[in-house]
Order: sequence, then C-alpha cells, then structure tokens
Amino acid sequence: MSAYDIAARSAKTGKKLFPAQVYRTLARLIEQDRVSRIESLSAFVIKQEAGDICLIDGSGHLVGSAPAPDLVDRLVQLAEASGFKPCRTILEVHGEFEARR
Repeated sequence: MSAYDIAARSAKTGKKLFPAQVYRTLARLIEQDRVSRIESLSAFVIKQEAGDICLIDGSGHLVGSAPAPDLVDRLVQLAEASGFKPCRTILEVHGEFEARR
C-alpha cells in the first residue's frame, strides 16, 4: 500500500489521516524494523520475515524475502572499491512464485 492508500483507507473508518502523518508513522515503523519500503512499487509492507532480497510477485503483489548476506556484503565491497560509501542497499526482484505443492 502507498501512504495515500493508507490515508484513504483510514478516512473510510472515520479516522482521517493526512499523508504527511502516514509518512511520519511509516518512518518510525521502518526505524523499528517493522515495515519495509518496496522502492520499485512506491509501497510499504509489514515485515514478516528477515531477508536481504525483496521478492515481488507481480501477478498477485505478494512479497517475500530471501537471505543473501554474502551478496549484500559483496555489493558494498564493490561500491567502496569505487570510492563510494553506501548508506543502504536495496535488492528487489520481480517475478512469480511457483505454485506450492
């Protein structure tokens, strides 16, 4: 959901929120590691599991995650070798989850 979606949904319940309020609250939740921002969708999702790569199923907008600490470390090393100091890494992969048996 986007911040505007959250504000609109809140208004339907009779509790009007402005998008700026939603963004401040989301920022706090991100700091607490309870919510993640999905950059490529300009949306937010409740964190349900720890992971380094955000997996986005385009057909159903399902989001999962997968651990990849070695990949993150390697990307940081490559950036630093180029004289760049990263402040965060964002790894998102779009595709489809296979049907689970």
